[in-house]
Amino acid sequence: MNNKMFVLENDIEVFYKQNADTPRVALCMNFSLNQPLDNPGVYSLVSRLLMQGTKNRTSEMLSNELDTYAIEMSTDLKLDYLQFKFLCLNEDFDKALEILEDIVNNSTFEEFDKEVLKVKGEYSAELDSNKAKVSDEFIKTVYSNHMYGNTYTRILDSLDNVTKDAVVDLYKEILLNGKKVVSIV
Repeated sequence: MNNKMFVLENDIEVFYKQNADTPRVALCMNFSLNQPLDNPGVYSLVSRLLMQGTKNRTSEMLSNELDTYAIEMSTDLKLDYLQFKFLCLNEDFDKALEILEDIVNNSTFEEFDKEVLKVKGEYSAELDSNKAKVSDEFIKTVYSNHMYGNTYTRILDSLDNVTKDAVVDLYKEILLNGKKVVSIV
C-alpha cells in the first residue's frame, strides 16, 4: 500500500493511501454553513433541488446515467453543512466525478415550485405523529436561537416566504464561502 502526505499550493493538507485491491470508491464532499438564515425553508430546499437537473442533464438523464453506471449519488443538507456523496466502482470514478461536478456547478433549481409542495406535504405528514410533534417542539425549544432549532414546524412556517432566487443565492454563498472538506475512500 502506498501512503503519502503532502500540501497543495493553496496550503490544503492531503493524506493519500492507495489500496488497489478494493473494487469501489466513495467520495464525500462537505461545505459548511457559515450563518443562520432568518428563513430556514431556504436551507431545506437547497439539497433537494440539486439532484433535479443541471444545464447539461435533466433529472431523468441524471437518474438514467447514474443507473447505467450503478453510481449511488446523493446530496444532503445537515444542520451545519451541505454534503455531496457518491459510491461507485473504481472504473467509474471519472464518470461519477464528472456527474458530481455538473451537479455542483450547473444545477438549475428548475423544480422549485414542485419541491416546495413536496416539502410541505412530507413535513406535514411527518408531524402527524405525536412522537414527531414532541421531538419537534423539544428541539425547537432547546435550540431556540440556533440553526439547530430549525425543525419541521419552523421550516413549514417559513416556506411561503421562500423564493427560488433566495435558494440560488444561498447555494452560491455556500459554495463560495463555506469551508470545504473532501474525503475519498
